[in-house]
Amino acid sequence: KRLKYQNIKFDSILCSTAVRAQRTAEIALKNYEY
Repeated sequence: KRLKYQNIKFDSILCSTAVRAQRTAEIALKNYEY
């Protein structure tokens, strides 16, 4: 149970990091265009 919980926590961290990176890339692209 504990191991499974850690995996879920790790997945959520990875997901949030990926979303943050995508937003940063979008902002960078917008700044580059203007």
